[in-house]
Amino acid sequence: MKHFGDRLVRVRYRRDTDTGKHIKTAEIIVDEAIPAPSEADQNPHEPVSMKVEYHDTHVREKVKAAGGRWDPKHLVRRLPRHRVHHLHLQHRIVSPPKESQT
Repeated sequence: MKHFGDRLVRVRYRRDTDTGKHIKTAEIIVDEAIPAPSEADQNPHEPVSMKVEYHDTHVREKVKAAGGRWDPKHLVRRLPRHRVHHLHLQHRIVSPPKESQT
């Protein structure tokens, strides 16, 4: 505990029968993260934000035709998740900036 603190998960003690050495190993946490929700956990009708550059007229017209709306506050297009997947544009989904609490 003095070496690893809260990162320590497990300590094991072994003995090497050939050499007679006592071996102590430690399992520690080196990284932890909260996973993003899986696609199955997400609402397909929830609007998501998409980055579509102004000069990308072909994509912009496809998004508009599918019902996408311009969000001038965050400079993104908003479209229901299932329509984004139907258009194969998942790679363009972005998170808008958080609202300030002032």
